[in-house]
Amino acid sequence: MVHLSNEKGARAVNDSPPLFSPYTHPLRRSGCSPALPYPPSRCRESITAVKHPEEIIEAWFDGSCWPNQGTGGHGAYGVVVKRLQQTIFSRSVYMGHGPQLASEVCEYAGIICVFRFLLQQGIETATIHGDSQMVIHQLDGLARAKARKVLAHYQEAKELRDQLPGVRLAWISRKSNAEANTLSRIRLVNVDTI
Repeated sequence: MVHLSNEKGARAVNDSPPLFSPYTHPLRRSGCSPALPYPPSRCRESITAVKHPEEIIEAWFDGSCWPNQGTGGHGAYGVVVKRLQQTIFSRSVYMGHGPQLASEVCEYAGIICVFRFLLQQGIETATIHGDSQMVIHQLDGLARAKARKVLAHYQEAKELRDQLPGVRLAWISRKSNAEANTLSRIRLVNVDTI
């Protein structure tokens, strides 16, 4: 802080750089002039269209199959969707028992459930977290779906994903996916093994 004196007396002048320069001001970057007291209507629209980080939707999915020995087992999936860190949707579903079930099938059922919820609610921007690297990579186009059990589920998930271009998929560790993992496993606690 620098004090300047003139005929009218001393006044304080802040010698630190301005918070925004005319070139880095956020309104300037969006096409609005920071000098205007009220931005033009086109700028008002661009400002209100910006989503705040706390408005972003996050979802987690997980699938479980027990026993998962390649010959089928009991399957279930769990899903959690949050807005503002508050749960707005959760589901825990037992899928049944049989040779058609495997962990990958249950994982796909979980992400399909998330996609359907987002479409039903008209949510266009979200991040979906899952601990199945295979499912994430296949839906992002980094790997091919080859297993016969998975193909139909992959195709359905891919069709739903194509309707949600603003949705991002993110792989996380099983430890970071605890809530969805618990929801998928809780349905398998009391099933009889065959």
